[in-house]
Amino acid sequence: MNRITFLLGAGASIPAGYSSTKCLTKTIRASENYCRHTDQQFYRCFPERERPVTDYTMPVVDRIIDWLFKQTKEYFQDRGECKELNYEDIYYLASQLRDDATELQNPALLPLIRKLKCDMTLWQECSEYCSLKGIPDLDRSDFNHFCSETCHYIEHIVTDLLSLNGKCCTRHLEIIKTIHEVDGLELRGIATLAHDTHVERNLRSAGIKLADGFSPPIPSDTLRIWKNQFSSCDGIPFVKLHGSVNWTSFELPEPSKYEKLPQSEIGVREPSYLDESVYLHSGGVNRRPFLLIGTFNKPAQYNWGLMLDIHYRFRKILEGSDTLVVCGYSFGDKAINTQLIFWCNAERSRSLVVIDPSDRSDVINSARYAARELLRDRGTARFITKPMEEVEPCELLEVLVSR
Repeated sequence: MNRITFLLGAGASIPAGYSSTKCLTKTIRASENYCRHTDQQFYRCFPERERPVTDYTMPVVDRIIDWLFKQTKEYFQDRGECKELNYEDIYYLASQLRDDATELQNPALLPLIRKLKCDMTLWQECSEYCSLKGIPDLDRSDFNHFCSETCHYIEHIVTDLLSLNGKCCTRHLEIIKTIHEVDGLELRGIATLAHDTHVERNLRSAGIKLADGFSPPIPSDTLRIWKNQFSSCDGIPFVKLHGSVNWTSFELPEPSKYEKLPQSEIGVREPSYLDESVYLHSGGVNRRPFLLIGTFNKPAQYNWGLMLDIHYRFRKILEGSDTLVVCGYSFGDKAINTQLIFWCNAERSRSLVVIDPSDRSDVINSARYAARELLRDRGTARFITKPMEEVEPCELLEVLVSR
């Protein structure tokens, strides 16, 4: 029996109508469409929600994002690389500046921090902020505040655009449903790097049970909390390797009600329009979802809290799989690539099926260095050169059976 696992990158959400990385980047850079309100959240500036006259944070955040884009572009130009920058590149740099005040302590950042501080003293936006605060110039706490708010701004826009849960095209998920139903093939698990929720919502509506690591619904309760549960009776293991727009951190109002769990946990919540939702939670919620954004900062977060459980589960799912079907992933995550390489090298009978509209050579060239050798091996990696939504189930079945 061929045991199959799916790995879905963020690109697998585009057929469902969600914004691409390029579109997210464009929106984040068009910061005039957003403002920061007194509740410390960033919102779209609709006519009914005018920009607060006291919003002196958003203009500075806007300048910092533009500044970081220029610094990052200069870096890649110096390396002779024609890279199209995106919001994850900028978030990575912004998070390093933010974390330098707490956990990072990277001496190599000092020249960059000094340069940014020096340039900020010349910005009119910073002068207006200092005037509002009644201070002569920015101090270290102000600098840390703006670096932190730059990260928060990117998080909010990504959440805003990927939380849209209207009716969307899900034809691209038919290949997963088919694998689940075909005799002689076993769907071992589904892993996704996307933050949106269309995959799990669609599969569950089709009657496919998923074990996502959260506790089963408690009668009369409106909350599901993380318990690292992936029982086979709960369904197919489903892991979100980069977090989700509907994962929220909060304090449990009644700890005794949740057995032996700690006070602070991650819970699942769903859109309020779902008639039969059992995930709604109305109290004590931190409104910033748990998402992993960035490039090389993500692997460090893979070792934190529930992400450690999730990535261990991903590795165990791979160990029990013969074939990994990859859709919408550019092989740009160094830690994920390492897992795939170790998995393939452990048993030569294991194989990859890559579904991508680009030519094989383009996929290989855009991948990070270590993953290129894996993709070049024609005995290991086979390609279906089509968009995921155009792949007929029979086409994928033919490739899987031919192994």
